[in-house]
Amino acid sequence: MRNIHRIIVFLLLHVSVGRIASIPVGTSTLFHKWYITSFVVALMDFIQVLFLNFIYNVVARLEFISNAYRRIKINVNKFNRRSRIKRALKEERRFHSRMLVRAQALGQIGVVIIAAIPFIGGGMWSGLLLARLLKLNRFKSILLLMVGSIACSVILSLSYSGILGLIVSFSNR
Repeated sequence: MRNIHRIIVFLLLHVSVGRIASIPVGTSTLFHKWYITSFVVALMDFIQVLFLNFIYNVVARLEFISNAYRRIKINVNKFNRRSRIKRALKEERRFHSRMLVRAQALGQIGVVIIAAIPFIGGGMWSGLLLARLLKLNRFKSILLLMVGSIACSVILSLSYSGILGLIVSFSNR
């Protein structure tokens, strides 16, 4: 009970900032062992993936979103027929299809790599989005995201423990 405030700070940091902030706090103040911190962070990432997957499924089923998407597509098609910028739109489509081809070329390894990136642009949200773009089934995408989460958690925990050990050894001299 005496560490409840530390646990709350750890959870809030993980939800708001991510692994890059929660792992140092967990290793230095709460768990004191890198493997326990890695396990707890991976467990929290697993819960986050399940929640994000639920959100994606709910949003995909909402009728007003599919109707709005259909209306936007119809309006864009009308605009494309009348406009002079068809060439620019074709270039943009070609650019986006090249990005998708590159992402599909990385495939499942790309999902693991993106999930393992602890900085902005990477993480669980981006990894799940890439898994959805690649049309991976739910079990495989969750498994790949968890492999990336565990890899990142172990690497960050070990590196932070090493840095903390160096600081302690230099301060004891």
